[in-house]
Parts: sequence; structure tokens; C-alpha cells
Amino acid sequence: MRNVILILIGFMLVNKAFGTAQIPDRLIYNNDTIRLYSNPLESFYNKDNPRPESFFELDGCWSTACWRGYQATWEIKENKLYLVEILDCCHGDEYYITDEVIDYLRDKLQPEVLEKIKDLKGYSLDWHFQNKLEKKLGKKEYQKNKEIILKASIRPRQKADLTKLFGEHCKDGKVFAFWFSGDLTIPKGKLVEYVHMGYGSMYEKTLVLNIENGILIDEAEYENKSEKIKNGFGVLHATSYTIVVPLGLVADKDGYLYTFTDTINFSNIDKTSSIEALAKFNEERTTSITRKILVEETIDSLSKKLSADYEFSTKTTEKFRYGTASWIDGFNNDKNERIRIFTMSNINSQMIMYYKEKGVNEKDFVKRADYITYSVQLMEFGY
Repeated sequence: MRNVILILIGFMLVNKAFGTAQIPDRLIYNNDTIRLYSNPLESFYNKDNPRPESFFELDGCWSTACWRGYQATWEIKENKLYLVEILDCCHGDEYYITDEVIDYLRDKLQPEVLEKIKDLKGYSLDWHFQNKLEKKLGKKEYQKNKEIILKASIRPRQKADLTKLFGEHCKDGKVFAFWFSGDLTIPKGKLVEYVHMGYGSMYEKTLVLNIENGILIDEAEYENKSEKIKNGFGVLHATSYTIVVPLGLVADKDGYLYTFTDTINFSNIDKTSSIEALAKFNEERTTSITRKILVEETIDSLSKKLSADYEFSTKTTEKFRYGTASWIDGFNNDKNERIRIFTMSNINSQMIMYYKEKGVNEKDFVKRADYITYSVQLMEFGY
């Protein structure tokens, strides 16, 4: 229990800095611009082709909501995926009062209003700027003049030079994404559950576009159930994944549990039930094909290591909307103990889980293990 409390305290101290939902890339598809919960640009870079320190002429802006440092716009045209734009993440929300701005506003504002905003020269703290401006002008003058002041002083978002970044691969102002193989995940409909991490929030539907070497191969749409978490279970948020676990493993009155680590290890008081899980980043970006191979090889390796203690049944492999997953159940007659080994992989990371129960029949164990298994989300941060 002491470990749980320490973990919770650790989460509260650092959650503001790191546990943040990410600004998504954008995708132009079927004449619509939509959010993209995938970051295809990241798989372009590797050891032989290192990621640039900055994508922009001036210093980029850093934000906990945009760890990758940019927002890319993609387009699917004639079944091909193209990169059409790379913008910085946050300068579009920053305001600068400069001498040039003051000169521009001289014939558009009353002299007394202009004098007041001179005190804000150099101020650039995004939405705080508007609060500061209102206090300087007063509510009435603020409402009257804010539109022209904000429009004149906003700092434009920087746009990366695609020709400089991609050379001859940039043609007609866009780049064919020949390097990308994997799934593009697109949220659709109303927000069902907000998760303040990565791309963990759930919407009514998820559209998945399967891409192979930049070519659209297939697409599928999934319904996301909005049912509440079952009684006796709670959502466990780790750094890069979420999972539903029996509340007997941890104590939290709200049913939402936090670890702020990529490794969890909990058991109930009498040690009859336990869960261990960990996540790690892949050394290389995976495709839909290599994900399937990775999870199957992982399950084969782990079950082989534990074969002296457990007798394993047939493994199951499925392609989830959050990645490719595989699992296998084992039984120890001497200990009257059951175990499920589970792993899931997405483009840049892998999660492995062990769930154990003693003294339970197979039907009840599988029912709980399935509920845990299908709840796992391995989140994409866009690193």
C-alpha cells in the first residue's frame, strides 16, 4: 500500500509537466480536414537518418501538449499519402506587442488606448496576454478593440521548408510518404472519455487507414463502446498506456488510478491475484506486418520461459484499433493458479502484461482476463 501512495504522490507532482494530451497531426481525406492520432513523420527518421534538432528557421516552441515539436498536415490523394505542411505547435497562440505592431495600430486605435498597450511590449504568454490586455484597457475598451489588437499582434506559426528537409523528395510543395507503413488512426464522432495523456481519449468511432510504403491499402471503422467501467474495476493510467484492473489490486475510491511509470506491479492483500505490466519504446518503428511478428515472437518466448511452471493453451492474436495484440493462458495444477501473458505493440512501443489468479475456475478467470485485455490502450505520443 505504501508503494501505491508513493506512486500516486509522484504522479500528482509531475502530471502537470508530462501527463498531457497531445496536439494531433491533421489529415486531408475525402475533402475533409480531420484529426490524426498518428505521427507518420517520426518513422522517417532513424540512426542513419537522424531527426533534425529543429524543423524551423527560428527556435521552435516546446509544449507538454506537443512533445514532438511540430504539427504536420497530411493528405491522401489518389490513394497516396503526402506530407504537405509542417508547422510549429504553439506560436499561433502567442502575442507580441512590438514597435512594428504599435506603428500599424496608430491610425486604428485612439491615442489613449495605444498608450496603454505600449506597456505590454514584448509580452508573449499566449492566452495570458488577453487577460493582461483586458486589465490594461478595462472591460468596455477591451471588448471594443480586442479583435484588431489580437489580429495585429499574434505571432504567426512557423512553417518548415520541406525542400530543405526532404530535398528531391519534395515535389510540387509536398512529399510522398514512401517511408511510412502502418495504421493511421482517426477519431470520429463525440468524445466518449477524455484521457489527459498522449492520444488516449476515446471517441464514438475510430477510423483506421492501413498504409504500406505510402499507399492506402485498406480502411476499417470501429465502434467504441461508451459503457461505464464495470463495478469492481478501475482504470489504471501508466505513462504510455491505460488498463482496466480489479480494484482489489489497488485502493482508489474514484476508480481511476495513476502510476506515472511504464512499469506497474500490484497484488491484493492475500496475494491471490496480481498484475504486472511494463511498456518500452521499440528500437525501430514497426509496420503492421512487423508488429504482428513482434507480438507473436514475444508470446512464444515468454510462454517458453514459463513452460516449466505453467501448461499453456492456444495463443490468440488480434489486430486492435490501438495496435496488434497477442495473448495466451496458462495453468499450474500444483498451485491452482492461472496466468495470462499479454502483449500489444503499436508503431513506436510495446506493452507486456502478466495477470495471475489463484483458486479460481477457468470460466471466471477468462472472463476477468478478457475484460482487462480488451481495455488496454497503448498510447501514441508522437516521439
